[in-house]
Amino acid sequence: MQRLFTGASIAMGLTLSATVLSAGKAEAFSFFDFNVQWQDGSSSSGWVQVDSTPDVSRVEPAGSIFAPGVSQTWTSLLAASFTHEGVTYNDISLFSRTIVGSLFTDSGSSSQALYGNQRNYLYLAFNNKALSIYDNGPDGSIHSQPDGGFKVADLLNNGGINNLATVSITQRAEAVPEPATMAGLALAGLGLTAARRKQRQSTEKSQG
Repeated sequence: MQRLFTGASIAMGLTLSATVLSAGKAEAFSFFDFNVQWQDGSSSSGWVQVDSTPDVSRVEPAGSIFAPGVSQTWTSLLAASFTHEGVTYNDISLFSRTIVGSLFTDSGSSSQALYGNQRNYLYLAFNNKALSIYDNGPDGSIHSQPDGGFKVADLLNNGGINNLATVSITQRAEAVPEPATMAGLALAGLGLTAARRKQRQSTEKSQG
C-alpha cells in the first residue's frame, strides 16, 4: 500500500509540475505603465499588457529610411486600462492598440545619440479618439531628442494636437513566480526525493 501511495505521489507531483510550467510558458506576458502630462494641463496614464512574443521583429537593413541596424519590435497589446483627460477607459473601449520597441545599441551612432539606447512607442485608438506617444531612453540612457506624441480629439477630422509635455512608458520589473508555480515545483521536488529514497532503500535491501 505504501509503495502504491509513493508512486501515486511521485506521478502527481511530476504531472502537476509539468502542467503548471506549461501553462506559465503559454501565458507569458509583461506589463508597461505609461504616464503623459500634456501642455494644456490634461494627462493620460495607465497600464498595458503585452504578449512576450512579438508580432514582428526585424533589424533595419542598410539604406533604410529608419536608422540602419536598429532592432524594431512590434507587439499587439493584450489588454489595457487607462485614464485619458479625466475619463477612464478599459480594454472594451479599444479598437486598435500597439506598442513598438526600438533598440539603438550601436554606441556612438547618430541614432543612439538622438534616442538613447532604446525607445518605447505606444499607440491606442478608442471611442473615435487616439493617442500616440513615444518615450526616448526609458532605461535612463542619455538622448538629445525630446519625448513626443500627439492626442487626437476626433479621428474623422484628424484633429491631432502635438502638445506633449512629458511622457514615460516603462516596463514593469519581472513579477515573482505565482504560488501555484512554486507549489508545483515543490511537489515535483518532493516526488523526486521520494523516488530517490525508494531506490536507495531497494538497493540497500538487495545488497543486504
